[in-house]
Amino acid sequence: MGFILSLIPMMIMQIPLAIVTWFLSKRIGLNHVLWSILVLIPIIGMILFYYPFFKMVLYALDRLNAIEGKINALMRHQKTLAASGVKTQENESTPQPTSSDSVFLDK
Repeated sequence: MGFILSLIPMMIMQIPLAIVTWFLSKRIGLNHVLWSILVLIPIIGMILFYYPFFKMVLYALDRLNAIEGKINALMRHQKTLAASGVKTQENESTPQPTSSDSVFLDK
């Protein structure tokens, strides 16, 4: 009984981790109720907290890599068009400001 009572302060300290886990797991598609309860378990919860956190970080890195791949593909395509002589926005002259733009330029 004394051992279980000694774990209560740890459970209270893990409440902020459970709240963060709730929002992270909800955002990345995990069962947010289950993961939040699992994080409240002393000692084990501290270890389990890292799974949704790192899954979210890896998801963000995967998205950034996909965006980088698309940008690189567009850059290669633009270089191919420029080499073949097709006009792109970069090759065209810079447009002059119109009267509606002058409202923003005056200030």
